[in-house]
Amino acid sequence: MRSLSPPSNLPIPLPVRILTHNIRYATTSPFPNELPWADRKAGLMSELLYNTRHCPTSLICLQEVLHSQLLDILEGLNVPEGHAPLPDGQWSYVGVGRDDGKTAGEYSPIIYRSDVWRLDSWFTMWLSPTPWMAGSKGWDAASVRIMTAAKLSHRLAGTTLLATNTHLDDQGNVSRRESANLIARTIREILAEDNLDSAFLAGDLNSEVTGEAYSVLNQEGSRLVDLQRLVDWKRYGDEMTFTGYAASLRCVSRLLTRW
Repeated sequence: MRSLSPPSNLPIPLPVRILTHNIRYATTSPFPNELPWADRKAGLMSELLYNTRHCPTSLICLQEVLHSQLLDILEGLNVPEGHAPLPDGQWSYVGVGRDDGKTAGEYSPIIYRSDVWRLDSWFTMWLSPTPWMAGSKGWDAASVRIMTAAKLSHRLAGTTLLATNTHLDDQGNVSRRESANLIARTIREILAEDNLDSAFLAGDLNSEVTGEAYSVLNQEGSRLVDLQRLVDWKRYGDEMTFTGYAASLRCVSRLLTRW
């Protein structure tokens, strides 16, 4: 009879759940029919808590997060309503506000459980010709754009992971293409330098699958592949998501992983 136990010389797969979500920043000038953040955050917290409840290795990648929203989300994860709070604020994050490299402007944070993952290093870079200049805007972008990256190690299994999260520009075609090139090059360089077990890129690409940015990230040699192409038979729901309160606003979230 075939043993159900893997050979001792093979690593045991580590299940990891990755959530990516553009949460819509807490605007003070909402569109008609747009609910304010105070009314939206309970629904978001229900989603995050439900999807991470029984998977402590979960990683949460969000876009359009203001500092006040980030504080609300961390409090909701660490002190969930109706449940005992987690000890020592186990949910933590890496990331900075894109406007000043501190707390101003939107974050693209990576949120993880510090009792499960050890943070080895992290950085935020600006998607521009000067990626280490905080607040720099690239090419024809309408807004400042960033990518957040973190090297994480599982505290028990020792599995190493490069997590990256971004939000590409919604207006500039050149910016999306060149940002994708910068992101792909950066991920390749990190993987060439470090012997990591896996890597992924999450984010709102503001690009359809026929767009240049998507093509750059999925081209041969990028070392990334769209996870939806691998597990499409397990997918449910719509391929693209819309806010529902303004037809001109659309967020297209993708998750790409090293393959």
